[in-house]
Amino acid sequence: MTAALRSNVSSRRFPPRQPGSYAGGSKVAQFQPSIERRSGQSQLQPIGSQAAVRQTVQLPTQAANPLWLRALTFAQRTSTVVTFSLVASALAVYGWTVYSQQLWGKEYDRLDALQRQERQLTAATEVLKDRMAQEAEDPASGLSIPDPTHAIFLQPAPLTEPAPVQAAPGTQPIQTAPLGY
Repeated sequence: MTAALRSNVSSRRFPPRQPGSYAGGSKVAQFQPSIERRSGQSQLQPIGSQAAVRQTVQLPTQAANPLWLRALTFAQRTSTVVTFSLVASALAVYGWTVYSQQLWGKEYDRLDALQRQERQLTAATEVLKDRMAQEAEDPASGLSIPDPTHAIFLQPAPLTEPAPVQAAPGTQPIQTAPLGY
């Protein structure tokens, strides 16, 4: 049986020659790939050899899947894409939420510090006003309460034309064009 198998395999590997096609002749042989069943490697066979073409085995075509199976496959692919997109969007929203909360926390701390500084400045201003009021009430300071009878009114000075500016002799006019680059 092994001898029969070997003879079968060897006839598939070496198709019969056509006279003058490529064994020392001047004609150039044309080859086409063929698939060998046993080893899974392709070999080149001459196109002109009808016996080799007849010995090649055609692979069976894949039968069409039933409609329900195609629908389930489509549903699986679609749900996979939708699931991945929902997970990606959920992670993006979560990351944005965490980032915005951190940013809000930093800005809130900054606002709190500014409000604290505002309160300190307001308190310092009020302390200075109170100290100035106490010093003003002291008779040794030389300050008095304003009296409208002691007001001084000044007359405005007459308007005069400004003197024209004359260019100094010997000065050159300013060039407006650039000298070079």
